[in-house]
Amino acid sequence: MFRLFSLTVRKQIIILIAVMTIVPVGIILFSSYNQRLSDVREARQFVERIAEDFCDDQKVLVSGAEQLLSTLSHIQTVQKHEIKSVNSLLEELVNKNPQYANLIIADSNGIQWAAATPASDLASLADRRYFQNAITSGQFSSGEYIIGRNLKKPVMNFAYPIKDATGKVTDVAIAVFTLDRYQQRYKSTNFPPQTSLFLTDHKGVTLFSLTVPEFAGKRDRDDLFRRMSEGGDKGIFEAVGNFGVNRYYAYQKIRLKGESTPYMYVRVGIPVETVLAKTRSRFIFEMGIMLILLLITTGGAYYFSKKGILEKIAILKDSTGKIAGGNLNIRVSDLVSGGELGELGSSFDEMTAELLKKEKSLQKSEDIFRYYVENATDITFSLSKEGVFTYVSPNWQEAFGYEISETIGQPFAPYVHPDDIQSCLNFLQLVITTGEKQRDVEYRVLTKDGRYVWYSANGSLLRNPESNDFSFLGIGRDISRQKSAEEAMLQAMAAAESANRAKSNFLANMSHEIRTPMNGLIGMVELLESTSLTDEQQKYLEVIRISSGNLLSLISEILDLSKIESSMMELEQLMFSLRESVSTIVKSQIFLAQNKGLSLEIEFAENLPDIVTGDQLRLKQVLLNLIGNAIKFTDQGGITISVVLQKRDGDTGFFRFNVADTGIGIKSDAINNIFDPFSQADSSTTRKYGGTGLGLTICKKLTELMGGEVSVESVEGKGSTFHISIPFIVNENETISTERIPIHDQAVPETGPLHILLAEDNEINRDLFTIILKQAGHSLVIATNGMEAVEQWEKGGQDIIIMDVQMPGMDGVEATRIIRQKEAGSHIPIIALTAHAMSADREKFLQLGFDGYVSKPFNSSRLKEEIARCVKDQNIDLS
Repeated sequence: MFRLFSLTVRKQIIILIAVMTIVPVGIILFSSYNQRLSDVREARQFVERIAEDFCDDQKVLVSGAEQLLSTLSHIQTVQKHEIKSVNSLLEELVNKNPQYANLIIADSNGIQWAAATPASDLASLADRRYFQNAITSGQFSSGEYIIGRNLKKPVMNFAYPIKDATGKVTDVAIAVFTLDRYQQRYKSTNFPPQTSLFLTDHKGVTLFSLTVPEFAGKRDRDDLFRRMSEGGDKGIFEAVGNFGVNRYYAYQKIRLKGESTPYMYVRVGIPVETVLAKTRSRFIFEMGIMLILLLITTGGAYYFSKKGILEKIAILKDSTGKIAGGNLNIRVSDLVSGGELGELGSSFDEMTAELLKKEKSLQKSEDIFRYYVENATDITFSLSKEGVFTYVSPNWQEAFGYEISETIGQPFAPYVHPDDIQSCLNFLQLVITTGEKQRDVEYRVLTKDGRYVWYSANGSLLRNPESNDFSFLGIGRDISRQKSAEEAMLQAMAAAESANRAKSNFLANMSHEIRTPMNGLIGMVELLESTSLTDEQQKYLEVIRISSGNLLSLISEILDLSKIESSMMELEQLMFSLRESVSTIVKSQIFLAQNKGLSLEIEFAENLPDIVTGDQLRLKQVLLNLIGNAIKFTDQGGITISVVLQKRDGDTGFFRFNVADTGIGIKSDAINNIFDPFSQADSSTTRKYGGTGLGLTICKKLTELMGGEVSVESVEGKGSTFHISIPFIVNENETISTERIPIHDQAVPETGPLHILLAEDNEINRDLFTIILKQAGHSLVIATNGMEAVEQWEKGGQDIIIMDVQMPGMDGVEATRIIRQKEAGSHIPIIALTAHAMSADREKFLQLGFDGYVSKPFNSSRLKEEIARCVKDQNIDLS
């Protein structure tokens, strides 16, 4: 190597040119190799994409079949076996959906009783895989390659179980696809030459072949099918095809949800030779061009090497020696001129001038740096790779009290709080490993007087270019005040969270304490109403009932507000009909409006989307409150509710609901606080119209919880308009069944006489329950706490237990737990009776072993309904 450098410049140039040819040739070879990899990758991606496209197409096709069969299973004429009507329906569906060769419905024995194309031979389908899978799994199921009995051609079938009200499979709906649809679908597709597309069923029987249709019905090659069946859900491999052509293959498995075995394998292949032919042509062309360019370059380089390069190089060499000797005043450009070497001579002159300038600047910078380090508030320090101090800035002593002389040469660890040493070591290791500047490691430094001071440091690595050794340079900043502020903030946040929890617990307990006596009050009012009363007594009783209802409404609104503010309220995300929801709320208020002689109208904007996803319950709660307020504060005229779509953002629609009235309006100075808790536009409105002052607050918070906003426009004496804007997800082309029967709209089931164990510590409530249950024909045994309830249950003879949750001594939850542990093969229904009315309470009590749940205060119908439901669920003989 050194002998090469001792040759003349001319010879070195010739050798250099020869060596340089290796580079472009290598580039061409490397480029060709990369291009080959790229072509192979594109080919593999191509076959993988075709396989994926086919799978997507097949999944859409089968999903449509599942949707169609599912819809058929719910049609009444199918459920009732109206053969003529169902045959006509199936024939019409096949005519409108040419992807189906036939649609068949068979009974649970496999005998078809309806079809779009009825069969002359009604042989049983019970031996078919798709039929057996649908019967046994109760789910949408796939078949395999068969020759259709009706169509007399290869088909693949899919079956859907039809169930009765008890969940038993009574019939099976079948969609039939002929395999020639794939030939029709792909015969005109513009695939590259010799591209193969194979479909096989789960046994390896060929369903379709793009290049050789005659393969249909024959088994696929074992080695190719095994590569797919033993592989993952999709994959790519290289193999020799059926006609000796080496191909890149991509495959995918297609299976139905719930089925572990794929019902179809898709394999797409492209010849390897087709992929690599383009790469070879490109390589030959590029090599030819490169050889021509190399010949031209070699000749030119040889010619220019003869010119006066050597003399100018010798001059530059001599000048370099003088500059190296410290002669920065030499003018090289006066000795060498013309061409690149002349420019190099000028560069030498510029370099010497710049060196003189930098020499002066460096001295100045050193002076400035020394001043900065000595006067900066931040601490500057350096550590050796062993973690020993090699430098500390002069302000070290002022900050920590240590002499600089007693610090240099000492390890850093004794100066750091023991709990922070590991984080500092990790920080140093990160700087050393990455070689990059790192920021903000926080640690405590021990001062000489025994205190700890919080510091934050940045660090970087300093390397010695000669020895390749390194050290650590750090800059530390006092962050004690920041840490104190963070600690104070954390304490404040903890106090706020504790206060919020205390408020929620207080409200829940207050709900229990108020609802328990309210239960006795409202229950006794209900009992009094069923007795003979004078008109005056009836009037007084009505006042008690209304006042009790208002008090209960206030408790519920306070709990709603508490749940919202404590983030305990969860929103539902369900599909619902916007028009139906708004109409239902308005219909519920028509009677109140008509009683006051007011009109109540709805206006839906044209082209308003109807099926949306969101929290229908909270929307109804907001609208019900606003419409109720509008009716309350309007004495003449009417109320108009309008709904418009403000804007669309993808699938999200922003809907604006306006509730306008012609009522008393709101004073201008009261609008700004109308949504504040316990706020009324005028104190006189509370006296005249009633209300808690929480309704609008809850409306605003619920709207904001749903991601919306609320506002109001009003003119005193002329009326008000409340605007709420709420985002919902718009569901295009979706429908919702209107056959809904709410549980509480059904008649309360009648039950025979029951022997009931009542556990209730409150004497008034015990008397109330005793009267109500005995009037219903039941007999009771009483317990005043959980211990007595367990003892009475152990005596036996009860049909059901009504268990108060909060009782002295042993509460209802503990008593229920003991009963459930002691039950041996039997199960007695237990209904939780509680004043807790939070939304999560019902689910909590059911998880604790209760079968039912009734919140206080209750009405007798609700109690009877829950008793009947629990008794029915346990199949108790009521005869």
